[in-house]
Amino acid sequence: METEVTISVQSLQWKTESVKGIFKAMRIALLKILLFSFVFFVVAFFVNDIFINKKIYWFKSEEYKSSFSKSNQIDVAFFGSSHALCSYDPRVIENEIKNSAFNFGYANQRLVTAIPLIKTTVKNYGINLAVIDVFQASMEQPPYNDNVNAFQLKTFDYMPLSLKKIVQLKNIYGPEGALYNTPLLREHALWDEKLFQDYFKLAEDKDYYKGFYTNTSFNARFWKKITKNTKLNNNPKTLDTIQLSDSNKALIKDLLGFFRENQTQVIFVNAAVFKGYESNEFYTYNNLLETFLKSLGITYINLNAHYDEIGLTKKDFRDFSHLNSSGALKVTKFLTNFIKSEFSIPSNTKINFNQNRYFHIDKSFEYGLHYFKASKKLQQKIEIKSVGIYKINNQYLELVVEKGKEISKNLKVKITYKTGAYTDKYSIRALPVKLNNNKYLSNFKLDDSIEYGGKQYFIVRVPIPMGEVYDFNVFIKNKKNNNVKIIKIDTLRLEHVR
Repeated sequence: METEVTISVQSLQWKTESVKGIFKAMRIALLKILLFSFVFFVVAFFVNDIFINKKIYWFKSEEYKSSFSKSNQIDVAFFGSSHALCSYDPRVIENEIKNSAFNFGYANQRLVTAIPLIKTTVKNYGINLAVIDVFQASMEQPPYNDNVNAFQLKTFDYMPLSLKKIVQLKNIYGPEGALYNTPLLREHALWDEKLFQDYFKLAEDKDYYKGFYTNTSFNARFWKKITKNTKLNNNPKTLDTIQLSDSNKALIKDLLGFFRENQTQVIFVNAAVFKGYESNEFYTYNNLLETFLKSLGITYINLNAHYDEIGLTKKDFRDFSHLNSSGALKVTKFLTNFIKSEFSIPSNTKINFNQNRYFHIDKSFEYGLHYFKASKKLQQKIEIKSVGIYKINNQYLELVVEKGKEISKNLKVKITYKTGAYTDKYSIRALPVKLNNNKYLSNFKLDDSIEYGGKQYFIVRVPIPMGEVYDFNVFIKNKKNNNVKIIKIDTLRLEHVR
């Protein structure tokens, strides 16, 4: 009997040890899985950057990273779709209110997609004022069609990694779709193409600064094409069949609660579209949003209601629903005046204005690289009053040409310069025409002007390598087809200019 008890105890001990061994092995296996998963996601996070398209939004995110740190607050931030992207120019805010600003607009961005971006940005940078552009399409909620789904990735790909981002990816694409839509997995078959892809370059006809991006001028040929068979709606009507959904109301209320918790002021806006382009649906939805937001005590500005007050014309548009640089300047100036009168935002003394076009104009280019003012006699000959030159980034100089009283249609600016023999030609992504002996030539037609401070200016962006530039010359080709040299600079040293 004693022997049987001993055997049973030994058997129990053996079984206990076996169970302990199994649990230990399971813990080790689980730890290995967790460690592998952690390493995989860490590596994937860093490798993701290789597979991200190095186009406009990569450039935008890089500028964002280099512009701010957690100790350097963003005072005013714009969020929304391409309507926001093309309508609100941070330079105007910075110069008029002396606040730091950034435009977080992305093409086809829905508010659902913007929310993790808004919350992460507010948490990291303590935004004083959020300006959120909303309209019918931006309020749509998932599920989306394939086209809209693809556009949301333009926001997610360049957004910092956060739990909010992961949750929203899951909400839109589902658990499997969220993982698959990371750049690493989505673009893994394009290793060679992505690894050696060209980086974004600033096109001559684009205006870009702190997230803002649009065309510099009005394209008459394109406008004629899009208006040819378009019937405008000059008297939009309210449709009783359209209502603001409960889910949209809940989305807005949740966002407003977040802003209150973080002491962030907020304005909801609706970007201006070309007069007559407002459909009945678009018009109705704007009215519903305005009524709902005002019932919550939230400021809402429908910029279409101020179309004539702002002074918009067709020449301020890129197309029916997007402004160009001139229109964005007018709209942002209007919005800036409203913010100055209705909101309390202290000036930010940490801002570096040296890349801000409107700062340079106000200061008569005192902090720029060069300033030329024509005599009255010369003004009659070349049809311009002055030229200011400053650096806007590592690839470009910008010339601001003050318009004279009369401008002929064929007025052009011609620029020539030389670079050092050892200039890295890959440091510039849009080289002008090369002549010989490291000499470069650029020609620019002065088409459309912008108005600021009661004066008219032409904007000319000059592609140029970093470092020293020699024998820099600016010519004006006037109505008599003569090249008149107005500026000659022996050496431009650009490294210290930011």
